[in-house]
Amino acid sequence: MASPADVYTPASIALPTLAFIAIILDMPPLVWHIRNRNIAACNLIIWTSIFNLINFVNAVIWPTDNISTWWPGYGLCDIEVKLLLAATFAISGSLTCIMRALANVLDTEHTIITPTKEKRRWELVVTSLLCFAGPVYVMAIHYIVQPNRYYIFAISGCTTSLDNSWPNLVLVVIWPVIFCLAAVYYGGRFLANPSN
Repeated sequence: MASPADVYTPASIALPTLAFIAIILDMPPLVWHIRNRNIAACNLIIWTSIFNLINFVNAVIWPTDNISTWWPGYGLCDIEVKLLLAATFAISGSLTCIMRALANVLDTEHTIITPTKEKRRWELVVTSLLCFAGPVYVMAIHYIVQPNRYYIFAISGCTTSLDNSWPNLVLVVIWPVIFCLAAVYYGGRFLANPSN
């Protein structure tokens, strides 16, 4: 008879199944947004797919609570924890870009029919900073605030380790929240517009 630690739970079966389905369902919108050169939406879909791929792999490798049979995750977990941190920045930055673009499109008082080359370049710089600079920053700065390389839990697998200190709050934790608050601002800006 199997010990309770060797039992597969419904979550250990459902998570990889749903993560795999989500990866497949993400592909058609990704192709469409690539054709339309929508950087923020492509970035959001790619990082969501990476996040789902990590969930799929981790649930397959560490499906039970039996610690004695677990692989220690060397190499894989080192990469995954950096990607998980980068995903929090990239997803919130992409959402901010998408909401900013929607607010600009729906702002009927300041509509620009054909943006100038300088305006298009400025939009590309802002989008690139929000979508790509944040993930690179957090992957580099994580070395300062990580007490351990990573933690491993059943089903969720590799998990980021963050120090319980104020530098962690200032350097890592607060920025995705600020990006999300900016997205809320842009969303509220076009909702509050009386011409909509």
